[in-house]
Amino acid sequence: MRCTDSYSKGNTTKEKQIQTLDEVHDFLVVTLAIELSIWVTIILHMETSNAKTRTYHPGRPSQIPPEVAFTPRAVYKRLGLIQGDGADLIRALRDGVPVTVFDTLAAEIGTSKTLLGRIIGLPSSTLVRRRQSKRLSPEESDRLYRVASAYQRTLQLFEGDRQAAQRWLNEPAKALGGISPIEYLDTEAGAEAIQDLILRLEHGIVT
Repeated sequence: MRCTDSYSKGNTTKEKQIQTLDEVHDFLVVTLAIELSIWVTIILHMETSNAKTRTYHPGRPSQIPPEVAFTPRAVYKRLGLIQGDGADLIRALRDGVPVTVFDTLAAEIGTSKTLLGRIIGLPSSTLVRRRQSKRLSPEESDRLYRVASAYQRTLQLFEGDRQAAQRWLNEPAKALGGISPIEYLDTEAGAEAIQDLILRLEHGIVT
């Protein structure tokens, strides 16, 4: 009887040990699964955050707050395209913007008035007459706005760095077959191509 009792007790002890090991194993499996899930979640969150914030910054960071430096309202007001809150932009284009906007824009983008005049279809002889009337025609104003819009987007790309924006607009671009972006702005299709190129650069697609 004593042998039988000892044998039974030995089996019971072994069964308890096995049961304990199984419980430890299950606990470790569950713990590892939870930790793995947490790490996967963290990694996916980091990748998503990086994808949202990945931008192309070819120029020096501007020390001027973005909302002051290169928003459309700030740029257009500095150029003289708008005087108030921007609601009068379309009316100004329809009426013809002041000739001074042409001069200011040429200085802002760092190009000659002759080249800017050619881009918007404004020969020197016509510019003389416009200076007498003090306003551009609605068509000339609209084309000038097209250039101003491209300049504002370029300034935004370079985070308010005006010199970097000027260089990019005036220097030959490989993505444009060796033609400078400013020269692409003489047509609506060319202006759309420049806007598309800027968008790709902002998303880190360097061409």
